[in-house]
Amino acid sequence: MAVLLLMTVATRSARGEFYKDITYDPAQYGPDTPLGDIVTQAGLTLDAGQYVPNARLEVSKSTYKLRLFSGDRLLKTYRIQISGKYPVGDKKRRGDGRTPEGTYRVCRHNRASRYYRSLILNYPNASDIDEAVAAKRITEAKAAGLRAALEAGKCPPSNTSLGGDILIHGQNPKVTAQVRREQRGRHRREGLEPGDLDPATLKLLYNWTLGCVGMTNPDIRELYQYVPDGAVVVIAP
Repeated sequence: MAVLLLMTVATRSARGEFYKDITYDPAQYGPDTPLGDIVTQAGLTLDAGQYVPNARLEVSKSTYKLRLFSGDRLLKTYRIQISGKYPVGDKKRRGDGRTPEGTYRVCRHNRASRYYRSLILNYPNASDIDEAVAAKRITEAKAAGLRAALEAGKCPPSNTSLGGDILIHGQNPKVTAQVRREQRGRHRREGLEPGDLDPATLKLLYNWTLGCVGMTNPDIRELYQYVPDGAVVVIAP
C-alpha cells in the first residue's frame, strides 16, 4: 500500500535532524469531502464562476496544515510537507533550504510544474526585500527591481539572492511513479488519478521540499482549480 511505502521511504530518508517524519491525525484534517461538494454545501457563489470568493490560505509549518478559507469561513484543512533540510526557521537567502514565513499572494498558476501542478507565490515580498536591504544582503538597486515586479503584480524573478520560485505544489514525482506502479491493476478510489496518494488514508509522510509547500496531487488539484491568482497566503512558523 502507498502508506506503507511512504513509511519505508521516510525511515530510509532520515538523516539526523534534516528530515522529520510527519504523523497525520485524520481528526485534525479534512473533511476529506471533495472541495467542490463543500463549496456547493456551503452555498458559495464562485467568483468568475470558478474561484472560491475571498479565498485565503493559511499555512502552519509546525503543525503541517494548510487551511482554505472563504473570507472568515474555514472550508477545508489539508496535509502538507515543507523543507526537508531545515523545516524550522524563516527563509533569508537563496539555497538556505527553508520555507519562508510571512504574508504572500498567489502570483501565477503553473499547470506544467515539475511537481505536478503548482501555485507560485510572490516571494520575496516587500517585507523580505526591506529586511534584506537593511541587513545588506541585497543592494538598493536590486531591491528596486524586485519591488517593481511586485507593484506590477508579477512573480518576482526566481534567481534572486534571496531565493525564489516558492510554490505550493504536488507530490515528489518519484513517489508518484512508485505509487503508479503499485496501483497498476488495482481499484482506485473514485476521483483519484494514476499515481495519486489518497489523502484520506495518508497517516505518515516526511518533509522533502527545497523550501516550498508540498501536498498530495488530489489536494493541489483542488487548490489549483478553486484558488485564484491574487489570493492571500499566510505562512506561519
